[in-house]
Amino acid sequence: MTAHIDIVECPHCHTRVLPKADNTCPACRRNILDTQDVDPNMVSLIVRESQDLPPYCYLCNSVTERYVEIIGDKGTFLDQSLMFLMPTRKFEENTSNVFVELPQCETCAEKEEPSPFVCRL
Repeated sequence: MTAHIDIVECPHCHTRVLPKADNTCPACRRNILDTQDVDPNMVSLIVRESQDLPPYCYLCNSVTERYVEIIGDKGTFLDQSLMFLMPTRKFEENTSNVFVELPQCETCAEKEEPSPFVCRL
């Protein structure tokens, strides 16, 4: 008989994880079942570098011709593997910049500036 493994999205950090036995997220260490402070309007969106996105604001879905450049850093697979295997050790992270053009209307631009959450797989 094989065990059933569920990979879920953490409602706090929006990282796809395999929760620990006590239902804590290994990425942010919060309980994935405790959704008291979770914003139900926040969801994860995976966008790959150089991917053309349609002209709809990522927040309100209104038509826009305005795009903002989001820049993130992504470490190498080796760095991430070593950090996962030996979390108490410090490793210098070899990073490369990731650029994404995200559609955002003028109204939403006044509300907030988007920030990248770079997937570290």
